Amino acid sequence: MTWIELPIQEIMAHGERVLTTIGAEPDVATRVMTRLVESERDGHPSHGLLRLPEYVQAARAGEAVPSHRPTATVITPNVFVVSGQRAFGCLAADLVAETLLEGLRTHPMVAVGLRDSHHIGRLASIGRAVADEGGLVLGFCNYLGAGQKVARFGGGEGCLATNPLLFACPRPDGAALVVDMTTSAVSEGTVRAAMLRGQMVSPDWLVDELGAPVTDPARLYGPQPSAWLAPLGGRTLGYKGTALALMVEVLAAVLTGAGAVGPSPGLGGNGGLFIGLRPDLFGIDQSAFIHQVEAMLSHVQSPGSAIGDERAARLPGARPRGAERAPEPNDRLQLPRSLWDQILALPTAPETGAGHRGSRS
Repeated sequence: MTWIELPIQEIMAHGERVLTTIGAEPDVATRVMTRLVESERDGHPSHGLLRLPEYVQAARAGEAVPSHRPTATVITPNVFVVSGQRAFGCLAADLVAETLLEGLRTHPMVAVGLRDSHHIGRLASIGRAVADEGGLVLGFCNYLGAGQKVARFGGGEGCLATNPLLFACPRPDGAALVVDMTTSAVSEGTVRAAMLRGQMVSPDWLVDELGAPVTDPARLYGPQPSAWLAPLGGRTLGYKGTALALMVEVLAAVLTGAGAVGPSPGLGGNGGLFIGLRPDLFGIDQSAFIHQVEAMLSHVQSPGSAIGDERAARLPGARPRGAERAPEPNDRLQLPRSLWDQILALPTAPETGAGHRGSRS
């Protein structure tokens, strides 16, 4: 595997040119690239720059409309629906967070449904935005009936998506407790990132139609895949992951009207349900709530509770050093050379006979 180190400024500029070429306005291009670069920098390449070629392909196929922006509709004073309008998904994620925060100013509990969104990326961005303002979040996300790359417990071909869960809780100094996890063994992007790096994957991640382990990530892809993501819990406890994935479909798709898995996969993207809670929902003072959370975390992190593994001592949502700030122009990133070559091959000038890009909404 050959790596290349590049200034973030160069990566951002090239990516923004690509996105504006396919119809995004400059501010949207900057927001999308910032989100991808942040994920790459923070150690989440599964939701990083490997998504840029995917987004371009989605725009060409009409699965994303770069010129669109999401909208929010009031159902009741504390229930809302965000329509992604097929705009780039990070815009929908930001609007979900903004809608939750606006609702929590006047209500102790708020629900936001998400429909018709392009890929929103890491759910942690929603959780952190709300938790940093003192709220809690529960979130459930599906893939609008598409993305059926996860096998059910017991084997068989993929019939579910990775269906992530989100939980977020405020803490002092912006160190929010954030759980953003798939109901599959790993995210699809984690397998894609390994393939880009020429690496085999853990035998716990992929299974064939008989439920046997697979280590070649390429078998997950192509017109006739021969491997699927294992459910969370793997070959012995995967019934738990399958159960969670099914309930995510109910909450994120059926309840919200976003579209659930079935024999005819949808266009793809994300649907979801996000519930915001204020710490005073049951009459507990905010400062008392924070104090009890910190006492609980201190107990869990007490000496002897982590047996020689720093991952066990790190709290969910703990960010790498430097991740609390936005990427700066002089920062640098290491990327697989093959990925950068793919990005360089993307259009930076209008393509002759380019497909429909939609209109602003």
